Amino acid sequence: MLSTTVSLSTATGLLYNQNMASDGTGGRITAIEKQKNRKIYDIHIDGEAAFTLNNAVLAEMSIHIGDTVKAETLDEQIHAVENKYAFDKALGYLTGGMRTTSQVRDYLKRKGFHPGSIQEALEKLEQYGYLNDAHFAQSFVESRQSKKGVSRRQLANALHRRGLGSEDVEDAVSAISDDEEIHNAIEFARKYIKSHQGQAGTLRKKAGRALFAKGFASQTISTALKTVFCDTDEEGVNIDEG
Repeated sequence: MLSTTVSLSTATGLLYNQNMASDGTGGRITAIEKQKNRKIYDIHIDGEAAFTLNNAVLAEMSIHIGDTVKAETLDEQIHAVENKYAFDKALGYLTGGMRTTSQVRDYLKRKGFHPGSIQEALEKLEQYGYLNDAHFAQSFVESRQSKKGVSRRQLANALHRRGLGSEDVEDAVSAISDDEEIHNAIEFARKYIKSHQGQAGTLRKKAGRALFAKGFASQTISTALKTVFCDTDEEGVNIDEG
């Protein structure tokens, strides 16, 4: 009976016992079990869970219960097949829109690909220009900065949630000038006031809290409120669009 001592392949995450790797006899696939609610299968060798494959790679490998396999050969085969499928899967994911490296990595993990294949896919995507976190950050800021009432902090938080590093985030949001930030705060304050009722003093306080919640800095909020509440109309609020 084969030893239950196992090693871990860094390429695929394949667990195999040492005798399979050294004596040339290999091991026998004893079970192929689908994980609940996922298109991922647990492969058992000699009665023990050895590795996982997603459905596409499993079909390509064409392995079956009862097959005898050698660990190193199996590892190479899985890695080669997974490299192709991981890249194709990631490319399909990117057709739905720009993504960050972190988003693509997480997507491939959810699809059951192993770390080595994921990393190779990411490197190839970057090499071909399909992945570029700095460009993603710049495009993200440009597309959303034109919307009324979006602050630099709000954009930075959104980029961090998408897995971008601090350098890419800071470079992107720094493109928004102080004047643009103030303009966005003023636009948000005007929109807020138009959609709320109340005395000027009450509205001013509420608008200030709303601006703070949107991520605007205290000085920016103060400047915006002074602009909106000076040159007042009959209710004490300047709501001109100019």
